[in-house]
Amino acid sequence: MTTHDEDEGHSATAVSTFVEKAKRGNVENEDIFKFAKFFKDDLTLDNMSRTQLVTMCTFMNLKPYGADAMIRFQLRSHIRNIQEDDQRILFEGIDSLDRRELQEACRERGMRATGLPKDDLARQLQQWLDLSCNRQVPISLLILSRSFILSRSFSQGAVDDSVAIADVVASLDEELVTEVVLDAATPEERKSKEIRKLKLEAYEYQSELIADEQEDRKRDEEAKQEEKEAKKAEASEKVADASTASSEAAAPAVSEEEEEE
Repeated sequence: MTTHDEDEGHSATAVSTFVEKAKRGNVENEDIFKFAKFFKDDLTLDNMSRTQLVTMCTFMNLKPYGADAMIRFQLRSHIRNIQEDDQRILFEGIDSLDRRELQEACRERGMRATGLPKDDLARQLQQWLDLSCNRQVPISLLILSRSFILSRSFSQGAVDDSVAIADVVASLDEELVTEVVLDAATPEERKSKEIRKLKLEAYEYQSELIADEQEDRKRDEEAKQEEKEAKKAEASEKVADASTASSEAAAPAVSEEEEEE
């Protein structure tokens, strides 16, 4: 039998309430883990601002190259690799990793990887696995939460994982939260005026995103074409210079032959 709490977790109203509590810093740990799973990686990446996309790349040791669509593709590919790696490590056990492998695993997940003893590396990786595999917290939220933990640990000391995840949720753009709320809406809620209004706003925002990405691709293509033409012109100029130099070098030789005759 489904409980009231379970029903509440699968509604737009409940997700909206959770986000508001997160913004006020007044949310229970269990609610954080309960609602975090609604911020699915694909949904989150599709609606993240460029600033947050670049932040994720920075903490995942990736170079944010090109338009937003390219960065999203990069992140999706890397997140899939991490998910597969999480399952492998969970199956084989953290003890199977040596120090170098622990450092690499931590670095890929946006965690501190240098200046720590092996036991601390293993401990923070174990915490990650508990959140990603057992608590089913989406990788994108975990990566962003690592940035909160690293930036605040220097000034405030140790930061709890749940607090960092709640802070990430509170910092997400309104358009992204709207998409998550719509995705969590029950069949009854989808018939309401409020949800229909949100759908319209989301559609308009998605249209803007598509237009922006098309413009970004157009600019990238134009830049590549300009670079290609510049290289072609440079190559032609070098050929012309080489031909001129060859002619000048051959000219004295012809004159010497004529003199001998």
